[in-house]
Amino acid sequence: MRRICLLVVALMCVFVFSISSCFAVVDGVPVEEVDTAGTIDVDSSGQEIVPFYVSAAFATAGFSIKGDKAICFAEVAARKSGSITSVKGKIQVINSSGKSIKTYDQYLDRVGTVFTFKKSFKLTKKGSYYMKATLYCYKDGVKKDTITKKTAIKSYN
Repeated sequence: MRRICLLVVALMCVFVFSISSCFAVVDGVPVEEVDTAGTIDVDSSGQEIVPFYVSAAFATAGFSIKGDKAICFAEVAARKSGSITSVKGKIQVINSSGKSIKTYDQYLDRVGTVFTFKKSFKLTKKGSYYMKATLYCYKDGVKKDTITKKTAIKSYN
């Protein structure tokens, strides 16, 4: 009976933690409005491909255009506490001709085991753009993972 109670409590904890939310705002725009739909890789049958990372549990990237403002977002969650001590990101916004129009090369902000990048800037020309994020995960100065994410193409008309 005791094992059953422990199992039920453990399952309830997993359920509660899996539905909890966290909210962030990038320059006045809630992060949930930043489109991350273009960052999911699928195989030929439509099944999601989930890569295995050494130190990261997951990584995501998002890119939106609101008016003349481009909003960039990237996030890496550590597999467990201490598996990542820092994440350096090279975030590029690329136009339709393949030219990088904005590049950020910096360490991501850390809150607990989650590392985030949130920036926005004003677009000067109309056109189509996407974001490419290359994220380098380190543990005590030793590179453990290199993660690359590309977002869907967005238009500024």
